[in-house]
Amino acid sequence: SVERKQGLVVLTDGHANAGARDDATLIQIVKNLLTTSPGLSITCVGYGENHNSDIMSKMGIEGGGSYNIVKNLEDVATVFGEILGGLLSVAAQVIEVFLPPGSECDTVYPKDMMEGGITKIRIGDLYAEAEQTLIFKSSPYQGPVRITGVAMPNLERINEVCEPLLLQEGEDPDPILKLADYRQQVSMLLKRFRGSFGVSADISQEAVALKTLLENSSLKEDPLVLMMIDDLNTIVRVQAETHSAY
Repeated sequence: SVERKQGLVVLTDGHANAGARDDATLIQIVKNLLTTSPGLSITCVGYGENHNSDIMSKMGIEGGGSYNIVKNLEDVATVFGEILGGLLSVAAQVIEVFLPPGSECDTVYPKDMMEGGITKIRIGDLYAEAEQTLIFKSSPYQGPVRITGVAMPNLERINEVCEPLLLQEGEDPDPILKLADYRQQVSMLLKRFRGSFGVSADISQEAVALKTLLENSSLKEDPLVLMMIDDLNTIVRVQAETHSAY
């Protein structure tokens, strides 16, 4: 029932040793759960140094929740407290964004192609005082954007139709869009990095190029940008250490 916020928290090392074992089947189980319980969000907590981060991050994203890491039992209470606090602060759930036909959007969120070429992106939960920014390629002639979901706690249905904010050729995007673009690029690179187990010259080169871009941007002093630079430094360092080991 969407009248209550439902959350499923999975604490595991991510290595399936019974029943469904392959990634595709596990993701399908997540999709089936969301079909029968639309208001459900699935959050994964990876336990231990060698947990399967790839499948757990996929399940967290597909489940409209999050992916967290605990290295020891002492961390469990803290992480679970943060997760439960987040569930209590949900301002809207089952959020889906429908982009006009022909739009192009690279995002970590699950997306499906609908009839008529409309792209559906499943955001899941939105938290109080938080925001999500989607960057996509479109044109004024392709149509509006539609947003659906359920507002909490009054349970009003959300069905908003709006024209996309389009940048003119040569126009510099505002800082919010720039930050969203940088976050998306770093997130996609981190996802590939985790999936490659830290061994990829291409990823290392992309990390160096993206790090240089951030260090020379007008937002280089922003705390979020500094965190992203640290993440990129980690990729470069791990790659260098891997080559040294070989």
